[in-house]
Amino acid sequence: MRQKSKVMIIVVLAALVLACSGCMKITMDFAAAPDGSSSVKMLIGIDSSLAAAGNASVTKGGPLSDIPKDNPNWTSREYKEGTWDMTEAIGHAGPGAALMPGEGAPTPKLVSVARRLSTRYTLSLKMPETPGDMTQPKEGTDAQGEAIGKALMANFQISFSLTAPGRVVETNGKIAGPGKAEWKLGINDLNNKEQPDFRVVTELPNWTNLGRLADQLAYTGRLNGAAPKLAAAVERGLLPNPRVDTKAPDKLKPEDYAKLLEIIDKLDVAGRPAITNSVIGKLKLNDDGTSPKTIAEAHARVMKLDVSGLASTSIAGALLEELK
Repeated sequence: MRQKSKVMIIVVLAALVLACSGCMKITMDFAAAPDGSSSVKMLIGIDSSLAAAGNASVTKGGPLSDIPKDNPNWTSREYKEGTWDMTEAIGHAGPGAALMPGEGAPTPKLVSVARRLSTRYTLSLKMPETPGDMTQPKEGTDAQGEAIGKALMANFQISFSLTAPGRVVETNGKIAGPGKAEWKLGINDLNNKEQPDFRVVTELPNWTNLGRLADQLAYTGRLNGAAPKLAAAVERGLLPNPRVDTKAPDKLKPEDYAKLLEIIDKLDVAGRPAITNSVIGKLKLNDDGTSPKTIAEAHARVMKLDVSGLASTSIAGALLEELK
């Protein structure tokens, strides 16, 4: 347990001692799968000049190389990257199992919610509290060393990311790819005792439900091969997509979704998806509580419009004016 508890101290806290040299970089990338399993890739880079300056004991063996000894679901390797001595550790955990070794280690939490046309995932991470102000010099540090340490510490940064299934629909970080959000923390961020939950919300189409709805549309003769159109509309956030456990007073039927797809196709003729998104949003056709009546009224009006004749700079405004 002592070795396991030491891991995250090395990665998140004790590593900051080396950061005073300005020669360290740390990244942590967490990912969750639809079944609830998770993985993390941790990377620590130490500038080779540390060894040249008499700090060989710091880099020898790598700060992450001991993790796999007591953790069969972990692997590690060491390699050179230019002037950097790199240590990489990769860990995996099954559904419901703890990912990071050691008590108090940051472990991502995944919550999934089934919706009519997709599954929405919320992946969050709470970082451990940092003990005290790490910008304060150690006892016995001279004035010059203190000034240099503070200057170098100001450039220190930990980067980490969260990746969940599907596309990002909400995050308090920066979108960095499909389903991925990232954060960069400086020393002042780490000194904040109370840190927020870092969070990314994603959405993954439910192909079983989409295929079933597409089959129903084909059976009614409204649309053939509608599955790709439905999936694209879900990705763009243009369709009502209530939770499966929500009791809606007017549950939408396949023909209601057919009308919505026809509205989207008509508006997309303008050639600007952002305009379609704006009109659908302002008419609230994508609200989870949208009624069949609202959709039918909008469909009757939109299908009469000549959108190709509207000036490109005022399409959205003109459409909304026409639909009032």
